[in-house]
Parts: sequence; structure tokens; C-alpha cells
Amino acid sequence: MPKTKPRVRFANTTEEDFGRLLHRLRLRWEYEPHTFVLRTKPDGTPALAFTPDFYLPDLGVYFELTTMRQKLVTIKNRKARLLAELRPDVRLRILYRRDCQDVLRPARTRKAREALLRKLLPTPPEDTLRRATWLAYLQRRADAGGGISVMGVRLPLGPDWIGRRLNVWVYSHTLEIDFEGIQIARFPCAYDARSRRLLSVEPGELLVGPEVRQSRLALPELQRPPSPARRSRSGPRTRVPGRQLSLFL
Repeated sequence: MPKTKPRVRFANTTEEDFGRLLHRLRLRWEYEPHTFVLRTKPDGTPALAFTPDFYLPDLGVYFELTTMRQKLVTIKNRKARLLAELRPDVRLRILYRRDCQDVLRPARTRKAREALLRKLLPTPPEDTLRRATWLAYLQRRADAGGGISVMGVRLPLGPDWIGRRLNVWVYSHTLEIDFEGIQIARFPCAYDARSRRLLSVEPGELLVGPEVRQSRLALPELQRPPSPARRSRSGPRTRVPGRQLSLFL
């Protein structure tokens, strides 16, 4: 079993919260993956460089968060201008303190997440918009048989996924599973948002194998306390026994 990947060490809590936001919007990201040299010394060594905070590889966009005092904001703005002059092909967006306060807020509904996504990306692709409008999100660790249990339904993924922490995103008619931001499986389903339960799940497909473990992308693990059980007015809810489903390639 490969060792667990170390968590990202952010410079401040604002960056950590922004990483969580990108995760909830289902945007793959890398933290400070590239450094751009803006000026060099006579001997060729860097004299001025710029390392944006976040990079979205699927969309080719960098984000720089600026929430510090004005003097340092001015320096970052100057670096951004130099980068635009030297590399006009690089897409960079700077988020200032007010911008961060505007986007780093709870987004519990599909419309709220879609609105936040449009603030970050004025013209997001249709598939990016769709992925952000999930109805339920869970984290599950694959059991000794390589499967996970989701709302009373066991989904087998195979022995290669044993012990790995997976993200489950539920939509009205689709249940999607990803590992470190890369989608690995998809199941047709029917989900009732009002009762927050799966009505049915059909056999799905495995999209990729565990070799995605080599990906350099990192996602934060969202640790949330379990929600209190809701009681029905008509009496206690009966748990539906787990159903065994088969994957096909």
C-alpha cells in the first residue's frame, strides 16, 4: 500500500479556505506549482520572480490571493504587470481582500455555487458549471473489499482502491466518484433532494485506474461532524439493506 500523500501546507487560512472552495466547486487545482522569473541578474540567476498561489490545470487559470497590507499588494500588482508583459499567454486573476470576503462564504445550494463559480470564472465551460451544481457530497474510504457504502448502497470499485479516501458527488440522475480531483467512476441513479436519499442506482462504469495516485494535484480533506439524524413525522425511518452492484468497463 503506498504511503498517504502529505497534506498541502498553506501560507495562511485564507488560502486554505480558498482550496476548500475550489474543492466544493469541483475544480482541480495545484498549489504554487510554477514560478515565473521576471528579471535576472547578470550571472543569469533570478532577481525577481512570481509564484501564483493556485493553478487550475483543466482551465489554464492562475489565482493569486492578496489579503495583506497595501505595500505588499503594490509589489504583487507590479509583478502581475511584468508577468503580463513577458507572458501574455498566462491567464492570471488577482483576488483582493474584498474579493476573498465575497467568495469565501457558505455555498449550500446549487445556485449559490454557480454564482460563486461565475465570480471566479466569468465564462465557465458548461461541464464545469454542471459539476459545481451537485446535490449531495460525501467522503468515503474504500473497505477491505474495495467498495464504498453510499446511503445504504454498496458500490464495488475493485481491490486496487482498498483503503483510499474517495469523494462522492450526487446529482439528480448521476453519482460520480473521484480520487484527488480525478473522476474514477460514474453510476446512473435517481436521487430525491427533498428526502436526501437515493431512490435507485444502476450498474455504472469505472473510468480510470489507481495510477492516478501519481497525480501531483492536492485536495484538502473536509472534516465535518456527522449531521444529526432526522426523524420522520410518521415514525422512524427503516434502513434499506445495501445492494451489490457490478461495474463494467
